[in-house]
Amino acid sequence: NLTYGLDEEGFSWDVRLRTVHTLGRLSEEVLLPHINAIAERLKDENPWVRQGTAEMLVCFRPEILTPMAGKLLEGLADESQEVVNALSEALLKVSFETEESINLLFKATKHENKSVRKNALTLLQRLGTKVLKPEHGELLAPLVGAAEPSPDVRRLAMYVLEACGREVMERSAAEIMCNLEHEDTGLRATAVGCLARMDPEAIKLLLPPYLSSEKSPETRAAATQLFGCIGDAAPEVIETIATFLAEKDKDLVAQSIRTLGSLGVEDAHVHAHVEAIGSHLGSESHSIREAAFEALKALGPEVALEKAAAYLTHEETSLRTAAANLLAEFGEAAKAHAPTVAKNMCNKTQDKEVWDEVRASLQALGAMGVEASKPYGKEMVECLRMYFYEIRDAGRAVLELLGPEVSLEPVLELLNGPDKDTQSYQRTDRSRETCCYLLGTFGKAAHPHVELLVAQTKHDVAHVRCQAVLALGKLGAETVQPHLDAIAALMRDHDYVVRGCAVRALGDLGQACAGYRKYIAKVLEEDREKRPRSDAALALGKLGAEDCLTSLVKSLCEDQGCDVKAAAAKAIGLLGQKAAAEALPALVHKLKPSEQYDVREACLGAITIAGSEACTPHIESIVEILESDSDDRIRSLAAKTLGDLHLKADALVARSKADEDSNVREFIANALGAFGPEATTEVASALSKMLSGDSVNFVRRTAAQAMAKLPLELAREHLGQLEDSACGRGHPEDDGDVRRAAILTLGKFIPQVENAKHYFDLLQELLADTSVDLRVRTTCMEVLVGHKQEVSPDYVPEFAATLRKRNREWYFQYAVIQLFKFLKAEAIGPDHVDLVAKVAKSSNDENVKQIAKETLEAFNSSA
Repeated sequence: NLTYGLDEEGFSWDVRLRTVHTLGRLSEEVLLPHINAIAERLKDENPWVRQGTAEMLVCFRPEILTPMAGKLLEGLADESQEVVNALSEALLKVSFETEESINLLFKATKHENKSVRKNALTLLQRLGTKVLKPEHGELLAPLVGAAEPSPDVRRLAMYVLEACGREVMERSAAEIMCNLEHEDTGLRATAVGCLARMDPEAIKLLLPPYLSSEKSPETRAAATQLFGCIGDAAPEVIETIATFLAEKDKDLVAQSIRTLGSLGVEDAHVHAHVEAIGSHLGSESHSIREAAFEALKALGPEVALEKAAAYLTHEETSLRTAAANLLAEFGEAAKAHAPTVAKNMCNKTQDKEVWDEVRASLQALGAMGVEASKPYGKEMVECLRMYFYEIRDAGRAVLELLGPEVSLEPVLELLNGPDKDTQSYQRTDRSRETCCYLLGTFGKAAHPHVELLVAQTKHDVAHVRCQAVLALGKLGAETVQPHLDAIAALMRDHDYVVRGCAVRALGDLGQACAGYRKYIAKVLEEDREKRPRSDAALALGKLGAEDCLTSLVKSLCEDQGCDVKAAAAKAIGLLGQKAAAEALPALVHKLKPSEQYDVREACLGAITIAGSEACTPHIESIVEILESDSDDRIRSLAAKTLGDLHLKADALVARSKADEDSNVREFIANALGAFGPEATTEVASALSKMLSGDSVNFVRRTAAQAMAKLPLELAREHLGQLEDSACGRGHPEDDGDVRRAAILTLGKFIPQVENAKHYFDLLQELLADTSVDLRVRTTCMEVLVGHKQEVSPDYVPEFAATLRKRNREWYFQYAVIQLFKFLKAEAIGPDHVDLVAKVAKSSNDENVKQIAKETLEAFNSSA
């Protein structure tokens, strides 16, 4: 009788909607005979009725929805996005395993309605390799070219075509390339991305016509970008791109500069245009200036140093600043130009552009190293007087990096010098503050000058006193011992920040200050300001003041400042397991939702330190937070706490699917992995399901990483899922990070399994497949080399060329140099040995530097 309420002619829309909602509460068995009548409401004139019907259909089983695929696909033309979203979700449950159902989906890609075509392609993209085969390329080809009027449809068709395989995509290269002429920016970018993953030799033959002056600036910029992605171009192409540097279109000029910088790493023909690239460092356009800077940086000091240094004396301040920034990137290679840089650094003109130049010059001198900057230590310290705070901040960072060898004497001179500003550009009080900070970082070199720091603790300006007392706290108890009373006296300073810094310094000095615990506790209990009280709480934790636990618990429970309560909870954790266990009732009480996040976070940290045995009686409170707290950050930390305590794995497993927040699910994955050898089969199954089924990439990545912490006997059953994720056969939206994590986890288990050869062969196949994401291939290489498997030297030229261009991506540097080390110098060649030496010198990552140095040591002396 209820189905009569669906009649569009007999009842108003609100009755039909109520009927749909009521039917939705019934079981599938009852509704099955009426399913077609219900599906007819997808054509209802009222959008709310259509939406209610679509949302009801989502709940049906796949075997019921599959015969209805045609009607569901028709519904994708609906003008209501909510209806389309619900139908898309329902269609994902449809089994497209039969040829008939797949043909139905591809038929929808030719529908006259753009929305149906677009949504059908979105479905195909999400289904990915589960349904897509190479033979589907011919069906998709018309959708990527000029025959398709919608940019959105073309873009989606390219994504789907890519899933059919590289060879299939390459057969449609001409159709894809015509999108370089389209006015839609996103479509051009997608086309460039697709073409960049094809055979570079074939693409290079098709590209030159798109560089013609008859083409629009946007088209020429896209073609130019593609040459940069390929990383190789004929000399005449380079000359054509160089002519674009004189164009008026800013985007074309910026892209041409970037491409020339990329090509110039390997191609000497670009070097003739370095001066033209450098002239754009002073461009009014930020994007062009940035492109010129990045291009010259990529070309390196051997090519661009002298050209860049020439601008140090240019009349335009912005060009001098850009040149100094470049020399900072070139580091020690630029030290011959230190005198000119130092001269520019001494410019005291009150102008924002000049201040930027001074800051850049300071940083350039710092990058050149101690030897180059030592003669200019006094001038660099003088910059600390500058009114412009960015110069002072840069000076502090640079002088701290260079250490006492460069700036100790000038710092002492400034602190002993006059205490008043003598020039309009000066802030002497701020320079004194910074010099006190620097002395605190100079370690043993500052020990003879403790008296000078003690004198600064009596300065009239509060922030000078603050930095002086904090610096004393860093110099160690043995050095500062005679002056502990002077530091303690500052706990009564009239400035509350100074009082807090004094307390913090005593905490930093450690057990030598144990005798001052009762005075610090007095600050915690009586000071009127929150900052000294929170500093006092942390100091008591650092000093191991277990006798002050009562004061800390009182502050946690009664203080009105959330910073103080958070500091008290952290301090309880610092006191150790016994104190944390004793304070557990108070810590658990402060987990209530009315408390600030910082307080609850600190309490959960201290609860972890109390240990699983002490926490067992209170564990349900943490489970309740995991299951029902409104703050996703706190739910995340509750998951971490349970994982660290190795308690309530069943609650974590249950929430691995139920929690709607992806960050919480990531924490849950980590927490499940933390159980390690104590994990159960349910934990392993939950991680495997997260890897295969979670909707968010970083959650799936973390699940793969967490599986590596499980013992083999639990992980063995799920190696197939790891293999699918590694090969891109897992979740349809798996990215390179998920695949890399799966490969690294497989790499841990491979030596322990009987069919290790199968997995090593699999990694060799992925390494050889140039259509696979470069990050994935280098990870395969890393695992193979780590297990001493044979890797062909034929990969060396490709990876060496890419290493030169991707010189800041540490994981890539690490993997390639690991390969070089494995293959030995004879297989690498002198050019690549030189490349290893450059990375050893210039990499920003210490692990990369270390393996590069080890590789050089492993190579024979002649190499």
